[in-house]
Amino acid sequence: MYRRADAARRGDSQGWGIGLPYVRAVAESHGGSVTVDSGVDRGTTFVIDIPLDARAAGDAPTLEAGAAPAP
Repeated sequence: MYRRADAARRGDSQGWGIGLPYVRAVAESHGGSVTVDSGVDRGTTFVIDIPLDARAAGDAPTLEAGAAPAP
């Protein structure tokens, strides 16, 4: 699910490049969304929308009470 593009692996950039897909998955699992607006003259803006009632939606993975997270 999360992997770096070939061009990113060949470059000198640091990091794994999974930040935005991870943020999107978390937002959507809580019934929210992520949008982006970008332009050369105005920069880039990300909007993360998570409802006030942000309990995990549907079959989203959750930690059971008392369960330790996987390493």
